[in-house]
Order: sequence, then structure tokens, then C-alpha cells
Amino acid sequence: MGTELKEQNLRAYDDEIDLVELIASLWRGRVQVLVVMFIALLVAAGYLLVMPSEYVVEAQVSHPNSLELAELVVLTLEPSDDLSASSKSFYSPKEVFVTAQRELVSRATQREFVLSVNESMEGANEPLDFDSFSGGLEVVPQKIGKAGTGLFLVRLRCQDEEWCAGLVNDYVDFVHDKVRGALVADMLSLLSSEARRVEESMSHLRENHRQAVGDGLKRLDGMVRVARDMGWAEPNSSILASDKVVPRYYEGYRVLEGDRARLATQLDDEVFIAGLRPKQRHLRSIESDVSRIAEVKSQVSVLDVVDYAYPTGKPVAPNKKLVILLALILGGMAGVVLVFVRYGIESYRSKKAVVG
Repeated sequence: MGTELKEQNLRAYDDEIDLVELIASLWRGRVQVLVVMFIALLVAAGYLLVMPSEYVVEAQVSHPNSLELAELVVLTLEPSDDLSASSKSFYSPKEVFVTAQRELVSRATQREFVLSVNESMEGANEPLDFDSFSGGLEVVPQKIGKAGTGLFLVRLRCQDEEWCAGLVNDYVDFVHDKVRGALVADMLSLLSSEARRVEESMSHLRENHRQAVGDGLKRLDGMVRVARDMGWAEPNSSILASDKVVPRYYEGYRVLEGDRARLATQLDDEVFIAGLRPKQRHLRSIESDVSRIAEVKSQVSVLDVVDYAYPTGKPVAPNKKLVILLALILGGMAGVVLVFVRYGIESYRSKKAVVG
């Protein structure tokens, strides 16, 4: 029994790892480790040569500045008391910028932009691909720490940095022109509908006026006919020739004729139409607003481009330093593992030879 215990203790001792021998074997295999690391570096260098560099270019946009904001207020117009409740739906400058932000991330707008770019590049070998453009485009708020700066970054990730910078700038301008054009069209449409409403109201006032005056003329015409039939239009000449007072019936007839003449002049005279003048002033105000929009529509900014995109010459991928560092680490680890495997195989063979 003592012999068996002794053999078991010897086997347990043989299974223990000799750290000194392990380190010594690692030192003996240092060349092998260096060779593996060198091979890993060669693989990493080949990868860096094959993989194209990727760049990120970005433009900075924000709310319109104070001058642009003043122009935008002129364009969007402040609601006045003259406008109907249904027409008080003007955009505020803040809402305009929110619309611009929404258009920047709109896939429909991005598709329109890609189509316009490809149309302008007709005949080019490589048209702009929508999926690559929309997939590489980001619109994110700029922050310093956790606080927002009020700026938004329009970023694009691609391989040709100069081409990307021009593409981002063109896209920002495209969205700006689209939002401004839509805003101008909306405002003109709104003013046009308001002008139609005012003109319809004025037309109703004119019709009502003509109807009322016409009814009055018909009534007076009837009274004049009755007076003529009764002979009031031609009083006795002897009475007119005397110094006596003009007969009352003839005086009444002349009053009827005078009332009819005055009413006939009011039929087409807009001065006598009640409520027409305020409507006319309102219509002139709308026409003035349309003229103001026509003057400033090509100058107003719906967003402020703080900084256009430009090439930096600094690729973001692949990260050369990181790739080389990983190659060194992984190559070293692979070399160490290879040395340990070799050491294990040699130890196993030597033990087997001793036992045999």
C-alpha cells in the first residue's frame, strides 16, 4: 500500500507546472514569438493598405441669426386683427427652423436630393447611391458635456473627403431652398385664399347694396307713376305764374324725383356701400404683404449655416494605431500560446520517454 501511495504522489508531482521551466521555455522561444508578432504586423499592414480610408465631414447649422430672424418675421407675417380666425395659421420663426430640421432627416428629401445630383451628373460613370448617402448621413445636436449648444451637425461618412464636403454643403443648401420655397408658397397660398375671401365678401356687399338700392328705385318709380297719373307732375300754369305758394302736390312730386335721382347715383357708387372701405383696406394690406414676400423671398434664411463642411485630411477609419496595437497584442499572444504548446508537447514526450 505504501508503494501505491508513493506512485500516486509521483504522478501528482509530475502533473504540476514548473513555472521556472515554463518561463525558461518562453525565453528560449522568444524568437518564435517575435516572428509571429512580425507576421501579425505584416497582416495588419496589408489590411491597412487594402482597406480604403473613411472620412467624416460635417456642417454646422443653427436657428436664424438676429438679422435673418427679422427678415423671416417679414416673410412669415404676424397675424393681424383683420384676418379671419381660419387664416391665423402663420408659421413662427421657431416652427420654420423645426421644419428645416425635419427636412434634413427626411428620407423623401434625401431621395429628391440624390435624384437632383444624379440629373446634374448625367453621363457620369458612378451616380450617387441613395442607400450609401442616406446611410452615412447624420443630423445630431452638438453638445459640450451634457449641455446643448444650439447647433446641429450635418455629418456624412464616406471615402472621398472632398466629394463628401461638397455633397454635404449642397445638401444643406438644397434643404434650405426647399424649406424656404415651401414657406413662400404656403404664405402666398394663404394670402391668396384670404384675398379671395375678402373679394367674395366685397362682392356680397356690392350685391346686397345693388339689391337694396334697386328695391328703393322700384318703390320710388311706382310712387312717381302714381303722382304722374294723378297730374301732380303738371300743376296749373296760372298758379305757377302767380305769386302764390307752389302747390303741395307738385312740391311732393319734385321731392320724389329728387330722391329717385339721388338713389340712382348710389347704385354704382361704392362710397355708399356700408362696410366696403375696411374690406378694401384689408385687400390692399394683403397685396402689400404679397409684394413684401416677393421682395425678400430670395434673401430670407430659414436656418443659419454657421460653418460649411470642409476636408480635414484626418481619416476616422481604419484606425491605424489601433490596428497596429491589436496586431502586436494578438501576435504576441499567439506566439506565447505557440511556445506553450510546444513546451507542453516536449514535456509530454520527455515524460513518456522516461516512463518507457
